[in-house]
Amino acid sequence: MELWGMRKVLGLGGLLGPAVCLLLFPQISRQHLVLSIATVGLALMLSTLVSVSVLATPLDIAGPKTSSVFFSMSNSLATVPGFLGVQVTGMLRQHYGWPAAFASCSALYVAA
Repeated sequence: MELWGMRKVLGLGGLLGPAVCLLLFPQISRQHLVLSIATVGLALMLSTLVSVSVLATPLDIAGPKTSSVFFSMSNSLATVPGFLGVQVTGMLRQHYGWPAAFASCSALYVAA
């Protein structure tokens, strides 16, 4: 498999895998604590697969001379969802409960 194909496969696994895990997590009963922890752990482990495609993109787009500037600008913009996401998750949890909060995270993984 060529490089672009491998990046696409790993990127897809890194987005859809956690989405499925986060949809399953609220459905697990409280008696199955180990399964709950394993589901969240699996979501975190699978989300690292997307790094293969995301971290190489600035080099592909901007080239070796300016990729560091492009990467730093994209990282700066990527902090905005970190601020807004906490507020939105809090509102979702307060009005609709935890399943809605996890479903919104799952939807963002699928949309990405």
